[in-house]
Amino acid sequence: MNILRLPLRIIRKIRYLGALNCVKCFSDFIVFSYYTYTFNIDRWHKQGGLHCSKRNPYIVEIVNSISPESVVDIGCGLGAILSEVNASSLLGIDYSEKVISAAKKITRNNNIDFKHGTFDHISGNYEVLIATNFLHSFDQSIVKNWIESAISRNSVKFLIFDEIHESSEGYKYKHKFDAIVPKIKLIKRKEFILEKRDIVLFQVIS
Repeated sequence: MNILRLPLRIIRKIRYLGALNCVKCFSDFIVFSYYTYTFNIDRWHKQGGLHCSKRNPYIVEIVNSISPESVVDIGCGLGAILSEVNASSLLGIDYSEKVISAAKKITRNNNIDFKHGTFDHISGNYEVLIATNFLHSFDQSIVKNWIESAISRNSVKFLIFDEIHESSEGYKYKHKFDAIVPKIKLIKRKEFILEKRDIVLFQVIS
């Protein structure tokens, strides 16, 4: 990495997030780094704090605006989003057992139940299903089966995904979820240009 580019990246980050959120992000980074190294999980989890992006606080905002009783976050990582969601029943699922072990230690929200698994491991009925940051590694047929199965087995009313911008590089797939999954209706979309994606909220049509 060109060392001269580092200060420019920091300046852009401060301008984008704001000074206060950058301070919070740095605090998150320290804590998440400790758990990342302690549990020997993928290094990108160090940057998974709530305040290190604009999209994660936005996801929390739209979930809380729905006022659901139950929320499941698939691919929950260290639980940054679920820790700020207001619901009586919260389930975080991740494919990595080490990540789940770390999430159980890092979170102070006793309402969250963390489980190792994927879409097939949702137990109970959850009104809001969040799945961001990982579905673009899997082809359309797999994603379609996962989502349809989750909807059919649970009382899911709302879905929250991220849709990668077409011009963005480094992603195997760039799913448009209303083209993949039938009987869902777009409710809200917000673009995060510097994060190369939109956050989309869908309602499941019964």
